[in-house]
Amino acid sequence: MYRYFVLILSVILLLCGCTPAPTNTETEETTMPQVAIHPDRDKCTVPTEITEGNYYYKVLGDRELYIEFCPPTKQVYDKAPVLLMISGGGFVECSVAWAIDYFGGHIDTLREAGFAVASVEYRVKGEGVNILQVYSDIADAMRYLSYYSEEFGIDPNKFITAGHSAGGTASLAMAYIGNRVFDEDAYWPEADYQVIGAFCMSGTGNLDKTDFGPFGGYSSAGLQTNVSLYPNEETRKLASPIYYLEGSKVPCRLLMGSMDDVVSPISVEKFKEACDKAGVPCDLVILKNGDHVYESKNGETVMPPISVQKARIIDFVKDCVEQANKG
Repeated sequence: MYRYFVLILSVILLLCGCTPAPTNTETEETTMPQVAIHPDRDKCTVPTEITEGNYYYKVLGDRELYIEFCPPTKQVYDKAPVLLMISGGGFVECSVAWAIDYFGGHIDTLREAGFAVASVEYRVKGEGVNILQVYSDIADAMRYLSYYSEEFGIDPNKFITAGHSAGGTASLAMAYIGNRVFDEDAYWPEADYQVIGAFCMSGTGNLDKTDFGPFGGYSSAGLQTNVSLYPNEETRKLASPIYYLEGSKVPCRLLMGSMDDVVSPISVEKFKEACDKAGVPCDLVILKNGDHVYESKNGETVMPPISVQKARIIDFVKDCVEQANKG
């Protein structure tokens, strides 16, 4: 009798333009967290095939951020791992082309080995962003690629990040900070990705105030004045990978000039020590006599040669994939 009463009441409410109270199951469904979709996502590029080109991954008003995507030239994996190149420039400038050119012909070798290569454009200091928002852009590029992973033919669980200077710093941030800090305002919030390695050249894992640099590893006068990028100690600490190493097994490779006057070699050595303490696989190579871009600072020969060290990115990314496959 009760069932008939409920049925009649529901019909009456429906005819009156009302909606009956949800059942317990309906209540659980409606109270689940909703994914916030950015209103400008429909302005991004929707890939239709696996092809080389530039793709808009994030549109903020009139600002369009893009990635340059280069698929593998040989199919080695069912789904290609991705080397994500991140431009240097102190987070005050960014060049997608420069990030790729920095590794020269090694990129072609990686593509022949079955890797996709992408270089990401991100917002910089003059656009009113702080360091966490810069990181968020780079993470969104990986989310975008993850969202369209089938279209790009990639494995979203096998990203390796790489870059020089600020790009190296960001590569470590992507590997160790993950979604715990700068992913809260994600442009592609439902997409997930995994970084399985970081190749850091002349970058730092510590942006916090220390005795070896007013903004962590950075010691040049120009970077010391970038207060808008690093507005306070809390932000610098949140943006410093060194505080997120515990429990991580993501390997990193660090290259550093012994006479670098932009990023303090001491900060990189301390990051290596922190990795060792946390059990994070970390390989540090100090290039004797080298400056920030590995040219001789004192007229003496830079050793070991930077050309040899750049070439080692090929073995590094292959090892990262092999270790990831082992679980």
